[in-house]
Amino acid sequence: MGFRAVYKLWYGIAVLITFLLAAFTAVGAFSQFCHPQNHPFVTIAGMLLPGMLLLDFVIALYWIFRKKYWFLFPIFAIIVNYNYLLSVIQISSERDYKQKILTVASFNVKGFNREITGYTVKKIARYLDEKKVDIVCLQEIFWNDRFKKDSVFRAFNAYPYKLSPVGISGRPRIAIFSKYPIISSYFLPFPNSENCGMWADIRLNNEIVRIYNVHMQTTSFNSERAKFVRESRIDGFEGEEQAVYEMKQTLVSNFVKRAVQADVISRSIAKSVYPIIVCGDFNDTPASYTYHRIKGKLKDSFRETGKGYGYTYRGIGRLLRIDYILYSPTMVGISYYSPSFNWSDHNMVISQISLSE
Repeated sequence: MGFRAVYKLWYGIAVLITFLLAAFTAVGAFSQFCHPQNHPFVTIAGMLLPGMLLLDFVIALYWIFRKKYWFLFPIFAIIVNYNYLLSVIQISSERDYKQKILTVASFNVKGFNREITGYTVKKIARYLDEKKVDIVCLQEIFWNDRFKKDSVFRAFNAYPYKLSPVGISGRPRIAIFSKYPIISSYFLPFPNSENCGMWADIRLNNEIVRIYNVHMQTTSFNSERAKFVRESRIDGFEGEEQAVYEMKQTLVSNFVKRAVQADVISRSIAKSVYPIIVCGDFNDTPASYTYHRIKGKLKDSFRETGKGYGYTYRGIGRLLRIDYILYSPTMVGISYYSPSFNWSDHNMVISQISLSE
């Protein structure tokens, strides 16, 4: 095979890859409208959007550099996903506001790193107090026989009002700590899952705000990836094939679970007679059905006042924004920031919000 034939073969493969990637990326733009149970392929495309859009950009540059019109395919795929891009890239800045401002934080603490000394708990509590955070929503909390619930609560002594319901496993999963009185609350268990949600009505002087804290079904990506590596070492290609199949089944199953959980939260939000703030780890990107079902008409704090590229999960190349603070349309976002620490594999999300325009 001569050089010209090899060149034509490579050129054809490059064009095919460009087209297929652009098509798959464009399909991902519709994942927000598709229930995972009915459209698993579209849902998976939506999950992969961060990486695919990055590849589309690189491929577009490649064709532009070569002065070939094939760059139009990846550019089209990127444009189709403009709504998703606005959910992860912002140039907003903080606003100057004189009304009452509420500072809210959401943080998946990853079990406080399963420590028995309480070091991480104390560091997190001290940081939140220093930042004058009024209401704290934590996911994936944990305590044990050496560092018990009372010790965790004592670390957050700046917050006199505390709630941490026990899930179906008998273990705590989420918590709300507040500097303002909690006048009522409700636990929202999710079917067939240890994950859960809750809401608490909090009195802020003469106003009442309903705070949601939710932790949606995990993707199980890390455990499935570890299984893939293990199976490939033991059983070679057959093990890899089986592991890939099981990974796909697990991911789709968890997509469906999150969709069901999102329906539960959305119905609860619709019944609220009070303004809403939703905090939590959705375990899904802004391209997902889960995000859009919960968000509804609520504002997204990052889209309102975030800046730069928004990610909250420190793994997978720091590409994913899966932790959120949403709030009622009557509220006004003042600031948003998402500091990164080694206390968890998630970033903390902190938002300042004015309760009225």
